[in-house]
Amino acid sequence: MARIRSELRAVFKADNKQFLRTVKGTKRVIGSLVRATAAIGAGAAVGAGLAIRRFMSFEKQMSEVNTIAKLGQKEFQKLTKDVMDLSAEFGQSKDALTKGLYDALSAGVPSENAIDFLKDASKLAIAGATDTATAVDLLTSVINAYGMEAGKAGDISDQLFKTVEFGKTTIPELAQAIGMVAPIAAQAGVETEQLLGAFASLTKQGVKTDIASTALRGTLTQLLKPSKDLEKQMRKTFGTINAQAIFQTNTLQEVLAELGDAVDNDASKMAKLFPNVRALNGILALTGKGAGVARQGLDTVTKRVGATDRAMSEFTDDAGFKFSQMRETLDNEFTKIGEMLAGELKEPMETFVEFLQDPKTQEAIKSFSTGLVGAIQTVSAGLRDLINLYTLMRQEAAKFTKQDIVDIQAQGGRLSKMSTGELKTERLKTRAKMAAFSAIPGYGVKGALEAREQVKMLDELIKQRQELEKIRAGLPQAQEAQ
Repeated sequence: MARIRSELRAVFKADNKQFLRTVKGTKRVIGSLVRATAAIGAGAAVGAGLAIRRFMSFEKQMSEVNTIAKLGQKEFQKLTKDVMDLSAEFGQSKDALTKGLYDALSAGVPSENAIDFLKDASKLAIAGATDTATAVDLLTSVINAYGMEAGKAGDISDQLFKTVEFGKTTIPELAQAIGMVAPIAAQAGVETEQLLGAFASLTKQGVKTDIASTALRGTLTQLLKPSKDLEKQMRKTFGTINAQAIFQTNTLQEVLAELGDAVDNDASKMAKLFPNVRALNGILALTGKGAGVARQGLDTVTKRVGATDRAMSEFTDDAGFKFSQMRETLDNEFTKIGEMLAGELKEPMETFVEFLQDPKTQEAIKSFSTGLVGAIQTVSAGLRDLINLYTLMRQEAAKFTKQDIVDIQAQGGRLSKMSTGELKTERLKTRAKMAAFSAIPGYGVKGALEAREQVKMLDELIKQRQELEKIRAGLPQAQEAQ
């Protein structure tokens, strides 16, 4: 162990002068950090750290947004402020808004229209009981499929809300299903009101949103590429087999209703016109007895102006909405505090990073680390030695038997005949036996106790012998003096 301690001292007293000199160079940096922290106060330090962390998280999210927006500093700062204002106005978290903004920009919404688009999406999210990201996904799916400008988001939002209001569907369900049918509907010339009116009518009659999407897709596909029977009926009813031309003067609901009336809404005859079973299920729900519901759905979506705003106004007086506004307003202030503190610490932290990256610092740290590793290896080697010694002691102890105890008890008589040197040797042997017996369960305890008593007796004998030897050594000198 003495060797281990010696090597440890050698490591920590090694030539680390360069390291220590470099550490002294950080006093100014650390001093700045300490002064900043002291100014905040011990109690506020934790809050300050959280504020900085909150700001950094928001800053990172907005930076990701700008990888797509590619705005200059002034425009980016305005965009950041607009996002914070929206969060306070609508009680939507900045995390949700930045994700929605990123998705909107990724979907092709121009950066100059992004905030207005995000505002419409936030309204739809509140009115439709969903999150902003889902609302953005749904709006961009429709707008992109129809090649609309981002400014149409408010109108599409009203149509979507009326679809939910009339039918038995939700904004998230529509977001999952609309992408399957919107592109082909746009290609056919079916307007958004007609498409969403069909969704509203089908789901109102119990058809699941995803199944309604599949049915409408199949219907439009067959109208664009009609079978021979359907081609014949289309020519007879509309004078053309060009679906796009037909939809220029007729709504989807009207087209299906007229085709149904042409065959007396007979299901078997409709099946010949539309052999696709999935499409047929949807068509039957929108014709015959379902034609009235189809017209109601279309009429409801058509009369959509201001639907989202009216629905949202019902939420704005709720305690929950007010609480969300207050929460986000406080979070904005918290973020601003974090921005201010981060700005104060930016220069000291940059200096500290430069210090850590300095080649001299790196070399000093490397030297110190190498020495520390050596010390740890030395300690580990010492521990291995101790473990090996303990293992050896247990192995030797296993060789002792109860007869050894008897031998220790019986050797008292012969001790008196030993010299002082022999007694010392015997004492060392007995102490070794005492340690060995301690490692043996059961009878070893008794052996250890006997050995300890024997050591005491040997100590006493050695002491007596040494005193006697002193007396004998002094006798001749005393006689000569007389």
